Amino acid sequence: MAVLHEESGFTSFCLPTPAEVENIRELARFGALPTGLELSKLQSTMANAPAEIQHYETEIETLQKEISRLASERTSLESYLNLCRSILSPVHKLPNELLAEIFDLCVPEQLYWISDTITTDDEMNRLAHSHLLQLAQVCTRWYLIAMHTPKLWSLITVDVDYWGISDGVTSILGNLLESSLARGQDFPLTLDIGIAYNISSNGEVIAEMLLQHAHRWREVYIWSRGTPNMAFSSAMMKLDQLNSRSADILTTNPYYLGRS
Repeated sequence: MAVLHEESGFTSFCLPTPAEVENIRELARFGALPTGLELSKLQSTMANAPAEIQHYETEIETLQKEISRLASERTSLESYLNLCRSILSPVHKLPNELLAEIFDLCVPEQLYWISDTITTDDEMNRLAHSHLLQLAQVCTRWYLIAMHTPKLWSLITVDVDYWGISDGVTSILGNLLESSLARGQDFPLTLDIGIAYNISSNGEVIAEMLLQHAHRWREVYIWSRGTPNMAFSSAMMKLDQLNSRSADILTTNPYYLGRS
């Protein structure tokens, strides 16, 4: 129900009429002096007008506060309307399982890429599964689905080239990889791994982190640029640590680890 607020009805008694303004202009134009009642009224106006102007200032300040209140209430009502629309959105009728499938379709293409066009930021975003982190910000329900559906974390892409840039970058990438692997729990894991002939000892660290989840490996794709680093190769060859013997180990030329 609308609440009516009393409007300001203030108008100064000193406010001149159009005819009075024109008369004063006429006097000023000819340099004439007012006399009699006209002079008396002008003197009264000059005496009272400063207080009346201050009254106007007070009224304007009051009205500005009222305008601010109305603008704030309008914004609150708009936000509430948007929230009502959101609550009544058909998406809220979908079961969690279907929403999880939809989230799975939101995977950006670069999550699968091993390419020289990928940047360090891209590597961080795909290790963090940043598309899921964005979906998780919508509401608590979406957060729980995105963070606690292991299937959504079942693809890990690692390009070892980016891990030796600096100790800070290596530490961040390591934490992101460890976190993503943990969120996948025991769901079968697909790995896309890019390696180069010229990587640092970080390759062995990465391999050891991946091998801790070897029982989950379903498919492992090795994308090699030349002869791979031996530290990484040696660690990845510890396939006897696999509890499951169903993982397919595939590569692009020329490097092939073999089938477990």
